[in-house]
Amino acid sequence: MEEYIRELQEKVGLTEEQATKAVAVLFEKVKSKIPEPLQQMAANMFGAGEGSQEEGGSIIDKMQQFAKNTQNDSQ
Repeated sequence: MEEYIRELQEKVGLTEEQATKAVAVLFEKVKSKIPEPLQQMAANMFGAGEGSQEEGGSIIDKMQQFAKNTQNDSQ
């Protein structure tokens, strides 16, 4: 989440507190719109999940890995 907070501070001029609250609200909104089995993946993408890491790759990398895992699970 730190990456998103920094970006909001730099690009929009929000304070750290404002940016943190904005990211938290956005994360909760995204999480509420997706099925529960995918919520941990969303948390990891936002850097809010257990064991999440900033250097875990881009969101595209994570989505590709998810697709790969889904294909493997269905076989």
